[in-house]
Amino acid sequence: MCGIVGKIKPSKPEEVLQVLKEGFTALEHRGEDSYGIALFTGERFLFAKAMYLEEFLENLEKEMQERKIDTVKWFIAHNRKRSTGSISIKTAHPVWDEEKSIFVIQNGTKKEFHTMLSEAVSDTHGILLFYREVRKDFLFRLLEGTGVVFIFDPKEKKILFHKDEERTLFVNKEGIIASEPISSGEWAAVESQNKTFNAEKGFPLKHGEYKHIKVSLKAYSVYCRACSTSKKITVDNDLRCPTCFYFGKEITQTSSYTLYSHGGVT
Repeated sequence: MCGIVGKIKPSKPEEVLQVLKEGFTALEHRGEDSYGIALFTGERFLFAKAMYLEEFLENLEKEMQERKIDTVKWFIAHNRKRSTGSISIKTAHPVWDEEKSIFVIQNGTKKEFHTMLSEAVSDTHGILLFYREVRKDFLFRLLEGTGVVFIFDPKEKKILFHKDEERTLFVNKEGIIASEPISSGEWAAVESQNKTFNAEKGFPLKHGEYKHIKVSLKAYSVYCRACSTSKKITVDNDLRCPTCFYFGKEITQTSSYTLYSHGGVT
C-alpha cells in the first residue's frame, strides 16, 4: 500500500523531523519495509533512505546538521509496503539510478513497469527507466493506474507529479500532505492531475474543498476495505475511516463497506 507524508511549505529542520515522526506513526499501517525522503532547501536537493525508521530519522537529523540546513522549502517522504521487487535498500523510495540523476517516489502499483523491462528491480524502478530513456512527455500516458508518483530531476530542477484515482493524497492548510488525514483539522483531497513543477517554485497542487476531520489516536484501530485505509480514528465521535468520511461515504454494518475493529479505547 505504501504511504506518503511531507510538507509543501517552508519548514525548519526540527519541524521536518516532527512531521515525519507524527506522520510515519499515523501511517505505519501503510508499510514498515523501508523509509525515505526527497528534500529541497531552496538551493539544493537531499535524498536519503534507510531500512529502519529510527535509523532513517537519526541519519536525516545528522545530515541536516552537518550540511547546516536551516530551512527546508519542501519535502516528500515515503514508507514502503512491498508490492513488486524485493525488500531492500535498493527498492526503498526514493528509487534512484546508478548515476543518482533521477529519483522516484511512488504510492501505488503498476506491475507492467516491472515486467516490461528486464533490468527493472521494481515497478518504481521501471518508471525511472522509462523517464530516463523514453520521451518524458509520453510517460504521463503510461502512468495511468499507478496512483501517486513524484519524479525528481535535480539537474533540470523540476518535479513531475502524477495522481490518478487509484490512490488518495490530502493536503491541509499548513501545507502538510499525506496519503490520508493524519491529524485533526481541515484537509482537502488532491485532485487527479499531471503536472510538472519547478522545484524552486514549489507545489501549487489542485485540490477540492477543505473539510474538518477530527483524528484521534486514542480510539479503535480500524481497517476499511473501501479504500484500504487503516487507522486509529474518530470523526465526530463516531468510528469512521477519515478518507471515506471526507468523500461522504457512509460506512455502516449494513453497507458494502466493512470496518474491522481491534482492541478498545485507550
